[in-house]
Amino acid sequence: IDAQEKEPAFREPAISEVKKICNEEPQDVGARKGLAQIYLNYNNLEDALYTTEEIFQIDKNEIPWIKGFVMQILSKNPNHIPSYHFLGKLFLYEENFNNAIEVFKKLRDIAPQETLNIIETLKSDFEKSPELTYFIGVLYKETGEVNRALAIFKKLFEKKPDFVDKIINQIREITIKNEKVASAYLLLADIYAFKKDYEQAIESLNITKKLIPQK
Repeated sequence: IDAQEKEPAFREPAISEVKKICNEEPQDVGARKGLAQIYLNYNNLEDALYTTEEIFQIDKNEIPWIKGFVMQILSKNPNHIPSYHFLGKLFLYEENFNNAIEVFKKLRDIAPQETLNIIETLKSDFEKSPELTYFIGVLYKETGEVNRALAIFKKLFEKKPDFVDKIINQIREITIKNEKVASAYLLLADIYAFKKDYEQAIESLNITKKLIPQK
């Protein structure tokens, strides 16, 4: 590894030799760390990340090293989308949900097209944390899946009422874009009744009645 850093001509022989060790010793974390470093040294970020993911599968105790290495990848390319996905998953595995949210927010900022992939990643974990539940609700809202967003916000309201003000803001954004979503006003009525703001609750119910055909 030291040789290939000083002389690029040694690069391919070094990779071949370390790969051979990895094949012969599938649990050899040290060899994979060396291979990941070689890839990183000459900016092969995809293979560097893939090798790091292999290390994660072999030994979860290596997470501190892995996170540090992923940050090195991102220092070379701050827009490396796969690294954000992997880093977010690492934080989810550690149940460090607030950090996971921050990573996925950053990813969404640089690559809005990744929102659906972020949702897919969060589907199995979002109920573990009210912050995650709120975040995936916002993502559904932003992708236009309003009914799913409202269902999640309703569940969050029932479990964690202290999120009501944030939920109200999200529902208001939904009704600004589409004032005919009856379920949004119905949820607002429940929330305002909980807050003992009966005037707003009644107003929301009246809007709901206008939107739902009477039998």
